Formats: sequence, structure tokens, C-alpha cells
Amino acid sequence: DAIADLSVSMYVSGLSAARMDAALTDEQPSINDDDRRGVLAESSLAVLLEERAAYRQRVDEAAARVAAATEEIDGVTQGLQAAVEARPAAVSDEAATGTTVAAERVAYEEARALATVEGVDFTLVALDAYRQAAVSMAFEQPACGVQWWAVAGISRVEGHHGTYGGSTVALGGDTTKRIIGIQLNGTNQTAVIGDSDGGALDGDPVFDRAVGPMQFIPQTWTRFAADGNGDGVASPFNLYDATLAAARYLCTSSHGLADDPGLRSAYFSYNHSEHYVSSVLGHARAYQRAVQLAAR
Repeated sequence: DAIADLSVSMYVSGLSAARMDAALTDEQPSINDDDRRGVLAESSLAVLLEERAAYRQRVDEAAARVAAATEEIDGVTQGLQAAVEARPAAVSDEAATGTTVAAERVAYEEARALATVEGVDFTLVALDAYRQAAVSMAFEQPACGVQWWAVAGISRVEGHHGTYGGSTVALGGDTTKRIIGIQLNGTNQTAVIGDSDGGALDGDPVFDRAVGPMQFIPQTWTRFAADGNGDGVASPFNLYDATLAAARYLCTSSHGLADDPGLRSAYFSYNHSEHYVSSVLGHARAYQRAVQLAAR
């Protein structure tokens, strides 16, 4: 058994078989625990030395990779420095003036949006408000058929596209001045409409007054209030909001608003006056033709 243990140990370790040979030729072999421990110790040492050599090789390889990477980084850094030094002065100037250029671009876009559209008497912001209202109604009430120029006609007669009384329309659609109509007390060919909002919108706690660029009576605004510019606030003094509310009002009054009969019915509901209807319709159709010609 002892010889068998020694034989297996030496085979596994790959060591010299001299001791095995001596044990086999000895008439009375003496293989004890010390012999086995000696063989195992030699085997363990050999494995340890082998692993140490492999570890040293891996360390050397890693060190070589680090050196190569360091050399590559140095090359890239030198290349970058050379590129920076060779960069044209114009590029540096452009970077330095980037803020100024951006500010001028913003100013240009603002001026463009607030400029009057060719062929009509309202700004690009106003045109956008009218178009947005028509698009919204195409989703809300497809059968209505209200067009942008239909609400533009009302805006022209009611509040001169938000410019009545020296007001102007800002980029977001707010009028710079609150457009408020006369007191609806029965005089000046007006109906008698008592206060409905405590003066919250029109500032009059006795009688109602039409408010905003589309001239909504406070109680009517409460019913049709809209947030046309998506800022979370529905205000009759914002052209986007007021235009969408007016479009909703027209669609509630009549359908087929791409044709004159439907428009006349809707306009008459907005203001019970045939003269008013004819005036609004005339402006609306004129805007339609003007923008069509400009598009060509």
C-alpha cells in the first residue's frame, strides 16, 4: 500500500521515479509517511513555482500593454495639441462670438414673427394663432370645417387682430393692452347685460363688457374658454386662446363653415347684425385669397 501511494504521488507530480525504483529493489522496502510527505511537498513546490512563473509572465504582459497604451495616449495628446495650434483664427473667433450670434438669431426670429404677413394686415403670430385654431377644430369637430381665414375675419372686425387701441400681440399671443369694449347698458345700440363675473375680466361690477381681441362677453368666455397656446392658462386677452374659443363658438353655431351659407349663420350667431356678417365674411374671403396668392 505504501509503495502504491508513493507511485501515485510521483506519477501525479511528474517527479523522478528514482525513489520508486529504490523501493522496488529493496528486499524490505520502508515507505513511511515521511516519504509521502516529501513527495507531496516536492509536488506542491513544483506547482507553486510553475504558477509563480505564469503570474510573472502575466504581469510582464500587462505592463507591456500599459506602456503601449501610455505611448498611444501621448501620441493622441500631441496630435490634439497640434490640431489646436493649427486651428484657424476664424474658428476661435466664431466660438468667442457664439453667444452674440445666438442672441442676434433670436432677435431675428422675434422680428420675423412680429412682422406683418405680405398681402394682409396682421402679423405672423396672428396667422399662426388662426391656423392653430383651425387645426385644433379639425380634430375636435371634423364636421365643422372651420378655416383659419374664417376666424381671422372675426378678429379683424372685433379687435383689429389684437391691435385695437394701440395694443400689439406678443410672441406668445398676449396683447400688450387689455382690449375692453363699452359698457353693455342698453345705450349706443347695445343690449343690456348685467355683470356676470364681478368685474373679474372687464373691470366692471355693474354691467358686462366684451373683452379681448375676439370681444367675448365674460359669461360667453366662461363657456368657451380655451388654452390655444398650451401654456396652461385660458385668457380672453391672449390671441391664441381667444381665437380657439371663437372657433369653438362658430362650430357650435353652425357646420359647413368652408362655405358662405354656413359662415353667415355662424357669424350671425356671433353678432346679430347682417352688416356685421357681411363685413366679417368680406374680410375673411379677402384673407383667404391674399394668402393663396402669396403662396403661389
